[in-house]
Amino acid sequence: MSPPGAAKGRGAPSGAAARRSQERADGGAGSARVLAACVLLVLAVAAIYAQSGRHAFIDLDDDLYVTENPHVGAGLTAGSVAWALTTFHAANWHPLTWLSHMADVSMFGMAPGAAHRSSVLLHALNALLAFFLFRSMTGALGRSALVAALFAVHPMHVESVAWVAERKDVLSTAFWLLAMLAYVRYARERRGVWLGMTALFLALGLMAKPMLVTLPLVLLLLDFWPLRRGLASGAGTGYLAARTWPLVREKLPLFALALASAAVTFVAQRAGGAVQEIRNVPVSYRLSNAGISCVRYLLSVFWPHDMAVYYPYPPMGYPVWEALAALAILAGLSALVWKLGARFPYLVTGWLWYLVTLIPVIGLVQVGGQSMADRYTYVPYFGLFLMIVWGAGDALARVHAPAALKASLAAAPVVALGFVAHHQTGLWQDSVTLFEHALSVTRDNAAIEYNLGVALGRQGRTEQAAAHFAQAERIWPEFTQAQLNLGVAQAALGRPDAAAEAYTRALASRPDSAQAELNLGGVLAQSGRLDEALPHFERAAALDPKDARAETNAGLVHLRRGRTSEALEHLQRAAALDPRSPEVENNLGLALLVSGRAREAAAHFERALALDASYATARENLRRAQSAMGSPAAPPH
Repeated sequence: MSPPGAAKGRGAPSGAAARRSQERADGGAGSARVLAACVLLVLAVAAIYAQSGRHAFIDLDDDLYVTENPHVGAGLTAGSVAWALTTFHAANWHPLTWLSHMADVSMFGMAPGAAHRSSVLLHALNALLAFFLFRSMTGALGRSALVAALFAVHPMHVESVAWVAERKDVLSTAFWLLAMLAYVRYARERRGVWLGMTALFLALGLMAKPMLVTLPLVLLLLDFWPLRRGLASGAGTGYLAARTWPLVREKLPLFALALASAAVTFVAQRAGGAVQEIRNVPVSYRLSNAGISCVRYLLSVFWPHDMAVYYPYPPMGYPVWEALAALAILAGLSALVWKLGARFPYLVTGWLWYLVTLIPVIGLVQVGGQSMADRYTYVPYFGLFLMIVWGAGDALARVHAPAALKASLAAAPVVALGFVAHHQTGLWQDSVTLFEHALSVTRDNAAIEYNLGVALGRQGRTEQAAAHFAQAERIWPEFTQAQLNLGVAQAALGRPDAAAEAYTRALASRPDSAQAELNLGGVLAQSGRLDEALPHFERAAALDPKDARAETNAGLVHLRRGRTSEALEHLQRAAALDPRSPEVENNLGLALLVSGRAREAAAHFERALALDASYATARENLRRAQSAMGSPAAPPH
């Protein structure tokens, strides 16, 4: 039996026929249609995403990538560029992504609107590149424009465009499409320079996001259809195998780039703690989630709804029947594609494009705690769009109906999806709006409960923040960070006992948490329970020997208990750990003053004022020290 691609398929022309078709289209009318398609694509992106220019940064990863990243905040400098090329920050190695954020800051400052507009422009560029790519491969202008339009307006792509931290999606995809365009040129002209350009764009794309590791496999799919490189009608399996090896061999440098990137990415994500251990996410969960996510993404291409910035794993895993149903659906669709592939080879290319490009993000190697993510469809959906558009086009070709009616049928889903995408984009206006929506469409979402609490806390809505931290802890009883923030909120609300209880639970869930020890000691000390507070400060100092706060607090407790020698030991260590802190210098000076060493104390008060000239407490303490020394209090320089 010959394989699905052996027979001549229907659909758009390929090879020489495609080139002749495209040359005919390049006449005046054809050029006008190309220009009109480009204008409409850009206008569609603008209509959906122009509102992003008024949106804020989001309290989820935007701090890691931009707002609280000092290297990005410095803009494009020699030091920041060197950092971008060498860092594994945010559990990834993607220097071009860092450089793009730095370029935004250099040109526009720390402005969220400018950062959003840069991502929107990249998405518009990707829509145009997709149009030119599919037209170049197939010669089908209308179908290529429709694929690009679906890509431009689909609501599942909003996350990649409207989230500044996901700049890596839109940036890397630009290089993905450029690499494919270069490869199509190579396949037609067989000039090594174009294969070299393919490798260059692949390397650049991998430096923006390692999602491009599957690109060499997708290029092999293009060899099957629509490029049809050496696949003759009626050829047997042996012949196809003989013809496939040269196609693989020419791509070995591309596979080498992909493997190198995968290795670096795994090291970076494990170093950053992003790769989940098998005991945290069992293999059975991962396999079930992979199949179920594939089906959910597939359904969302037709019915995008209940989209959230974070989809949690079910606490008890998936029911066996759900995993088996997903497997049956995928197996059935694969069998159907194989059966129809001889007549409609684009089905094979599209279906495998979808499945192959999901492999890095489907959760087999679990990165992060999400079960799936809208942004993971940004590249895989090209395969589904290809199947839908070419399949619908072939079906409509058999229907005798006015061209205007057919065009309306093609435009209707684009318009409908555009309205949904516009609404979805509006939900990204700020953190509270985004997270409240996510909670309304998901269940038991501890991560979003926590992040909503953080966002509300920054707005001064402490009572509401505490409620969400408590809910996050209810969902995940060992959520240490939620317990810590709950304690902070309770302390701010004047409930020290409730705060101490939250910190105690945090220590129970993570006994090696220096922050929990420090916070518990702090709330006990503020309640006057100094003897209970001191062991927690000392434990915090032992757990994190580089944290000056624990040494400072331990020293102050000793000082209040009249143990000046012990206080001096702790405060001197704090000053060595944080020599740029005016508070530490003032506290050390105070301990020296109490111990009768006024001259030494005065030197530390002066140091505190040199670091912060407006530090009124240090100025008053300096006067006290100078008075104790018997000299007039001179104003500090």
